Amino acid sequence: MKQLWKAVSLLVIIAMLLASCGGAATPTAAPEPTEAPAATAAPEPTEPPAAGGPAMATPGQAVKMILLPKFLGILPFDQAHQGAQEAAAELENPEELEFLGPRPKTASPDRSKSRPTPPPRALRRS
Repeated sequence: MKQLWKAVSLLVIIAMLLASCGGAATPTAAPEPTEAPAATAAPEPTEPPAAGGPAMATPGQAVKMILLPKFLGILPFDQAHQGAQEAAAELENPEELEFLGPRPKTASPDRSKSRPTPPPRALRRS
């Protein structure tokens, strides 16, 4: 078995040596130089919109507002929902504010019966 292994190894080495010592490469003709493409005119610059400050909402105007939290029933997102409801009331928006998002696995299908997420132990009152 060892002799067969040595013979195969020797054949592989000889094949590699013969492949690396091939004949001289034949020179090829240099490619013809190409021409640069014709210059094109740059498009006319556009003017940026005028900076008018923050966008102002018109009270009483119907605006569809949607709040998309990461999860429903988590305190920071519930607080953001409360703030969005206050903003919608302040703007007298006749459209309903939509509060959409996935429920945690602990939530029940009925949103009104979902269990609130308990605060971390460090924040619980003793």
